[in-house]
Amino acid sequence: MASGSAKAPGPQQTGRPYTYQTIAELVSAARASERRWGPRGNLYGVVVSWTAALATGGTDHKKTVVLKDLSGDTELVVNFFAHEKELELMPAIQSVGDVMRLHRVGVSMYGQKPVGFAKMAKGNVKNAITSFVLWRTDDDDGRQPYQVSSERYSWHANDAEQLKKVQSWVVKDDAAVAHLAPKEIDSHCVSIEDLTSRKRAQQGLKGADYLDVVVKVLYQERVDYEPSPETQTQTQEEPLMPLGAQHNPAQPQQQLVGQVAQAGQAGPSQVVKMLVQYVWDGTDETPCLYKDEEPLAKTPNGVGKARVDSLSPEVLRTFPLLGSVVPVLWEAVGKHAAEPTHSPPAVGSWVKLRHVKSRVGRGYRRELWLKNFSAINPVPPRLAQDMEDDYSKRVDGAKRQNCSLSCRYSEPPLGKTLTTVYASRRQMPFSSFREVLAATGMTPTMGYRCLARVITVIPTDVVNFCAQAPPPGPGKKRRANVPFEYRIKVQLEDPTGRLWAWLGRSDAERFFQGLPPCDLRSVQGAETAKQLQEAVDLLTGVKELKENDRPLFPWMDLYLCSFYSDKADPWGTRLFAIRDTIFTPPSFATDQGGSPHGRA
Repeated sequence: MASGSAKAPGPQQTGRPYTYQTIAELVSAARASERRWGPRGNLYGVVVSWTAALATGGTDHKKTVVLKDLSGDTELVVNFFAHEKELELMPAIQSVGDVMRLHRVGVSMYGQKPVGFAKMAKGNVKNAITSFVLWRTDDDDGRQPYQVSSERYSWHANDAEQLKKVQSWVVKDDAAVAHLAPKEIDSHCVSIEDLTSRKRAQQGLKGADYLDVVVKVLYQERVDYEPSPETQTQTQEEPLMPLGAQHNPAQPQQQLVGQVAQAGQAGPSQVVKMLVQYVWDGTDETPCLYKDEEPLAKTPNGVGKARVDSLSPEVLRTFPLLGSVVPVLWEAVGKHAAEPTHSPPAVGSWVKLRHVKSRVGRGYRRELWLKNFSAINPVPPRLAQDMEDDYSKRVDGAKRQNCSLSCRYSEPPLGKTLTTVYASRRQMPFSSFREVLAATGMTPTMGYRCLARVITVIPTDVVNFCAQAPPPGPGKKRRANVPFEYRIKVQLEDPTGRLWAWLGRSDAERFFQGLPPCDLRSVQGAETAKQLQEAVDLLTGVKELKENDRPLFPWMDLYLCSFYSDKADPWGTRLFAIRDTIFTPPSFATDQGGSPHGRA
């Protein structure tokens, strides 16, 4: 019996006891051996990491397991091989820190690196087939294995002694399974904020990379994915936006693993379900400034929604308040299909994703693609706790009005803030857009202090910023000599989301420090239009991008008010407006009114 799902037969007294070596002893023997495949031996080890079972190009599949033991820091990489029709013989490891017993494992040296060889097959091919037993370290019954490779496995007094010794070592020494020790975190392991380098962020998030990330799974859903020649032939320079992919947050399906098409089964028009998991590590994704070599500010109708922007408020309320959330798309069809190979990590778990593709996705935000050759490893509790603690410090900083902890891109050397809120608003804690969009309570009319970046401004031509003021309503008077009023719509983003906000009438006058609304198409309004264009270029970063090789991201410290357009559905018709905020860059000089201290 080889499957972990079947009941283990229990220990058997079979012949004489086995002699066990340490990893250091096996490696030393392999270095001294002149044989190509090295000596065989028996050992007890602790699972450090593992990969999925991947095709080797022939009829076999290979699964790699990394082991450590009490003999030192030496790790033994063991490659398990099994026929493609006998994959159930492979070890089905459950967690880092599990104990594995190996009999007849070969150890050879590839250069300076020791590598183990384990052939799994059915039948009685003695002395040629490796056998294994797997135990959980945190199991109350430490002697009961959860998987064995054969129906009869030996058990003697020295086995009980070896198992107890290794299990005690793992429980007492957390570092014993710290598979993300500094030597393991190389240049390929990055945080979400480093998915895109600063230079490539300015160039539009182009290209694709394979890298490793340590993240927490927050949520998962299934979306329609329709393979097509267009999506299959896209280059690395093009955003990958699968046809037919739609979010349905109202019906989260978190337990449908296995209801996905197997690799190669989907036809050109067959719609299959693709698993999307949303991950987070507490850091902020680098903003994107360009689209197809042009600034995002020149996008006519604004930037489209990213996948995270399509999630419902009910889902957003389950997410942390700060830090970017990135979707991980499981390749659903083709030779690199992920789901037939991997088991999705549980929602709420910390994992290390290895060899995942990072590329631009919807809404010019980064997305990760999981392939069959990727690897998923759990993260030691100590590392996960450290990352959770770092997030808690960020939340405390936001409550204390700390800009750098709320959003590191809003201050030098990465960015600069071009606006300020009224003095009466400066004692408010910073809120993320995720907190704003997921807000709930007695009333939808609330105010928030936010750090945000301007993506685009509508109208795109500043001469259309002002419109003829409508006649005053009953009992109201139009302000004297003000036949025009501002009507501006601004698309804003922060590391957690995007939203549209209105900037109009007297709020816009105060924002632009007293520039009065007027007919901007007239000769008299030409100077005002020129100053407004300068302000827009500063806010959207167009001026900075033109003049500096290493531009600073422009950000706004703003006060955002929410209101609604339909009393029958106040929460469903929420809108936002920028108020009590003043544009104050050093280069934008005007001596007309608008003091930030002038209004309570």
